[in-house]
Amino acid sequence: MREIDVKLIAEKVRGLCIEANTDLGEDVLETFDRAMEKEESSLGIQILKELKENARIAKEEKAEIIAYEDLGPEAIRRLEVEDLPVFVVNDVRGNDLYIEGEKKFKRN
Repeated sequence: MREIDVKLIAEKVRGLCIEANTDLGEDVLETFDRAMEKEESSLGIQILKELKENARIAKEEKAEIIAYEDLGPEAIRRLEVEDLPVFVVNDVRGNDLYIEGEKKFKRN
């Protein structure tokens, strides 16, 4: 009888789950399109658009799932972004822009 390491099986299953959630087939994307055509609520249409966009990003950008992979499209992903304007609210020194800003402009 051949023995197989449980860690090997777990890693393979993990990889397959990630692939299943990041590389959706054309049939799934077409289903999103058909559902958008039939959907009556604007919120439902927006959600379907976001799901389709998430699928495109995951496929094209190869977004790495880092947590909650069982949630599928709602899993937490690591993304590499370019030209994204941001405000750093909490820095590595423990400074908090909200607190510092309030102190600076607070009236006594």
